[in-house]
Amino acid sequence: MCSSIRKRPWVILLFIGSFALFPGCQSPGDRSQRDPASAKGSESKEGADPETGAMALLMGLVSEQEQDYASAKGHFEEAAKAGNSEAMYRLGMLHSRGHGVPADFAVAREWYDRAINAGSANALYTMGWHYANGDGVPRDLEKARYWYMRAAEKGVSDAMNNLGWLCHENGDGAPDFVGALYWYEQAVALGNRLAMNNLGRLYSQGHGVAQDYAKALLLFETAAALGDPDAIGNLGQMYENGDGVSADLELARQYFKSAAVAGNKVAMGKLAEFYFDGKGGAQDLGMARHWFEEAAEAGDMNAMYNFGLLLEQGHGGPQDLPQARHWYEKAAEAGDVTAIVALAGLLENGRGGPTDLSKACAWYERAIAAGNSDAMVKLGVIYFSGRMGVRDLGKNRDLQEMAAAQGNFDAMHNLGILYYFGDGVPQDYMLAREWFEKAAVAGSREGMAALAKLYEHGTGVPQDYHRAREWYERAANAGDDGAMVNLGVIYADGKGVVQDVALARQWYFKAAANGSALAMFNLGASHASGNGASKDEVQARVWYEKAALAGHRLAMYNLAAMYADGDGGDRDYQRARQWYQKAAEAGEREAMFNLGLMYKRAEGGAQDFQLARHWYERAAAAGSGKAMNNLGLMFEAGEGVELDYQRAREWYEKAAAAGDVTAMNNLGVLYATGRGVPRDYTTARHWYLQSARQGNASGMFSLGASYGGADDAPKDEVQARIWYERAALVGDGQAMFNLAIMYGRGAGGERDFQQAREWCEKAAEAGVVDAMFFLGSLYQRGEGLVQDFQQARKWYEKAAEAGHEQSKARLGLLPQ
Repeated sequence: MCSSIRKRPWVILLFIGSFALFPGCQSPGDRSQRDPASAKGSESKEGADPETGAMALLMGLVSEQEQDYASAKGHFEEAAKAGNSEAMYRLGMLHSRGHGVPADFAVAREWYDRAINAGSANALYTMGWHYANGDGVPRDLEKARYWYMRAAEKGVSDAMNNLGWLCHENGDGAPDFVGALYWYEQAVALGNRLAMNNLGRLYSQGHGVAQDYAKALLLFETAAALGDPDAIGNLGQMYENGDGVSADLELARQYFKSAAVAGNKVAMGKLAEFYFDGKGGAQDLGMARHWFEEAAEAGDMNAMYNFGLLLEQGHGGPQDLPQARHWYEKAAEAGDVTAIVALAGLLENGRGGPTDLSKACAWYERAIAAGNSDAMVKLGVIYFSGRMGVRDLGKNRDLQEMAAAQGNFDAMHNLGILYYFGDGVPQDYMLAREWFEKAAVAGSREGMAALAKLYEHGTGVPQDYHRAREWYERAANAGDDGAMVNLGVIYADGKGVVQDVALARQWYFKAAANGSALAMFNLGASHASGNGASKDEVQARVWYEKAALAGHRLAMYNLAAMYADGDGGDRDYQRARQWYQKAAEAGEREAMFNLGLMYKRAEGGAQDFQLARHWYERAAAAGSGKAMNNLGLMFEAGEGVELDYQRAREWYEKAAAAGDVTAMNNLGVLYATGRGVPRDYTTARHWYLQSARQGNASGMFSLGASYGGADDAPKDEVQARIWYERAALVGDGQAMFNLAIMYGRGAGGERDFQQAREWCEKAAEAGVVDAMFFLGSLYQRGEGLVQDFQQARKWYEKAAEAGHEQSKARLGLLPQ
């Protein structure tokens, strides 16, 4: 998507001959502007030898054209001696330009004076040019007017045009359009195409005359027919705007192209804009870039900025940040404030060259001095961040307030954030709301979204889901992806609106189409859960992958889990490990833990205890109790580390303090077995109980085993049966089997073969091999149930398949 280039109105300077280098002059009857170097004909003093002078002048002109200035100078001097005024004028030009001689305006002036005394109109015109441009002499428009007037008296139409320009500009005074009109008309009468263009501008703008597009059109067309590129460009402007003609963008583009090809830099920029916008023909970013470059090379400041913008964004050709920085700098040095801010941005962020915050700040300061509010915002943010070494919240606040006073809605939004968090100002939700609202009313979509969030959560304002939805909708319609997602959540949850999951999905889709990773994640989550969409793990995986590729770390984690579990497609441990790695590197704690687990289990690649430990430690540092517990397990078992019960205990204690119930149970086991600590069944039971109370089946089972006498602690079979039953009810297979044994023996309560059989079956179905054997024994002997050799065989066979040797032996004893 292209960012907008900066547009400019069509502005043609009122041309005053060839001021860029050296002026020419037009004599009556000569309708094309002449460069002085190519002027022909001269006036000679009476009594001189015109024939000799003319021949020497001609030879000098040929040498000058061949850039043999030494020979040209000799021929011009010979012609000057013969009284040829044009030769005197040419000698003045050589000394002024420094061609073949040192540049010396004093010497040039002597030759101009001699030429003037000899009757040279060119010399009169050139003196006017020097004073108008301050070249070799201090700029003096009154003296320029004097010399142009003398040239005009000799019929030099360029002098008349330039007198019109002086009236138009009039130094620091008000324009004299009447005088400009008079002199332009005098020059036009002599066929001067520059004057035709300038007079056309007066009529098109209604300066000094009644606005008359018809006359302007005629003058522009006449000047254009004489090859004037500025008039051609002005015709393009008339057809673009429909000034006195039917608007015709295609024809306007043709005129701008003709003017651009003829060298008009402003037309080049306009033509580039037409190509960029697709006005008057197909959009062509490559041609837009080409013509912006041409205009920039020709010195057009606006084009320098726009060319830099296309280079920065890679539109119409490859991205080239160093060149973007170069062209922004050229435009900035020419005083373009927008380019200054763009250049500072590249310097600030190290784009297109080294980061240079000092220079970036200096450029921002220049833009601020010119009143640019964007620069105020950006420099304020630098002070806020402390990137210059010192964080200055006061300066940030002052700059944001200055920018906000100019109507900058980014600054208004930033002030809202400052008051919301109390950064450099007292925390004040009411003021935060005021600034967010100002930003929102001014058109800031970020301000709209922030205001919506305040209303959604009732921060600084009464909670109002209706107004939250309104502001989210405004922000979303303005293109804010986050607002689209939040609006989707409001509809999905039915906050202040009738719940509408279909509409929620529409907003998620819009945000996802704009590249919102959060919207993609929400779409994946809705398919994974079936909440707001059909449960579809294939689609869930698709959207999680899109979100993951867009950088959403939780999507990376969920995608890894789907690959690991085979949800939504084939199980792929290798890809699971890859996505866990990406999520972990992005800071997702659970991904760090799971990655460590995969390295330990050799899932998706070779087993690597060192990397397992690395990722467990990363997860632990991020606060993962599970990772702390697993580090304890590694030290307790000596997996990839030297066996160290002391360090195992330390990690279990850290994990327990972090709330990990498995670690609490494991810590109890250490105290029960006396590994790394004195054996202490009381402390062991304390940790078992802490784990069990939080719903951990292992903790419940350990309490049951402890009360059953597993760790030589005082037995309490009533408590043992209670805790085994609690563990069994939450799915612990071994607890189910132990409970069955206790019911079968009447330990801790009444003997109950029915309960024993039921719990034994549940344990067997849960995969407990001893339960399978025991169930087979019950059916074989008919204890507590009807004797059934077929059922006995069934359970013995299951246990035998699991490698239970006694079951294999019993199978041989059963009757056939």
